[in-house]
Parts: sequence; structure tokens; C-alpha cells
Amino acid sequence: MQYRRISADCHLDLPWLPPELFVSEAPRAIKERMPYVEEGPDGPQWVTKAGVNMGGWGGVGSVGGKFVPGQNYRVDKMAETGLYDAGKRREARPGDPHLRIKEMEKDGVDAEIIFGILGVASRLEDHEAANEMLRIYNDFLRGFCSHYPDRQIGLACLPYGDIEAAAKEVYRVAKLGLKGLELSCSWDME
Repeated sequence: MQYRRISADCHLDLPWLPPELFVSEAPRAIKERMPYVEEGPDGPQWVTKAGVNMGGWGGVGSVGGKFVPGQNYRVDKMAETGLYDAGKRREARPGDPHLRIKEMEKDGVDAEIIFGILGVASRLEDHEAANEMLRIYNDFLRGFCSHYPDRQIGLACLPYGDIEAAAKEVYRVAKLGLKGLELSCSWDME
């Protein structure tokens, strides 16, 4: 493919992932520690049974914040496309590779580098659960990018705080065909 415009800072953040992804894909022994979506007073929220609120489903940014018109120019522009209204209807435009490719075409983007959920996984405050969350995300990302592999280029999220787990995941995602890695700037995500 001849590339004219590549977006090098795209995201497939937690607010746009399938609500049941982590619970449905986690091994039985760890399912109870995975995030899931439940209805809250401000709409659907990513939560854990340990009481961690990880932000709104279909919300703004990596933490699923509430859309406040006039607060951020770029977010206002995304809202003008109907992105957050679609989120209220539980339509995950950024989380659907086919809908996402249509958005790329509207913007004249030939390919995108997709960053993931590395930072939000640390909010679990449970390294084992966070590592499993990242593994599940990486598997999802592989499937997501498989539809348009020359246009949607996902970066696998590496576990942090455990060198053996990180090294093992590097080899695993390479075999999956993911083309790059996202890793923490510090060992403990601080």
C-alpha cells in the first residue's frame, strides 16, 4: 500500500472495548478480578468487584470521562461527528474495525498506529490481574487489526513489574503477528 498520511497516535482505549471482554476471556480463577461494565448514575461504567471505577464506557479519553462541551477543542470536534452520542447508544465506533476504517477514510488517513490500555490496567492495583487484562487486550487487538492489517497497526501492551511476564508476552504477541509494542516509561507505572 502507498501511504500518504499515517496517524501515529491513535487509541483503542478501555471506553470503547466490548463490555464483557475481560470477564468473558479471563481464566476462571481470575474472572472475579477483571473489569466489567455496569450501569451507573452517569451511564455505563467500567468497574471491578474490588470497587475500582475505571471510567465510563463510551466516554472521553482513556479514562472514559464525561463529555463537557467547550472544555476541549479536539473533543468538541469528535463530538460533532456524533462519537459520544453513538457511545450513549452503545455503538462503539472506535472499537469496531469496520466503522473505524470509515472514520479513517473521512479523515484521509491511510493507516494508523493504535495505542491501548497500558496505563488503565495499572488502576487495578493487582499485577496478576493487570497482566491478564493486557494479555486479553492483545488477543482482542490482533483480531481487531486482522481485518485491515496494512491500515490498522496495533501496538501490544506489555506487562510491567514482571520482566519474565513481559518477555513471555513479547514472544507471544510476535507469534500473533502484532507489529509493535507499547511499554511503560517506568517499571511501576509511576
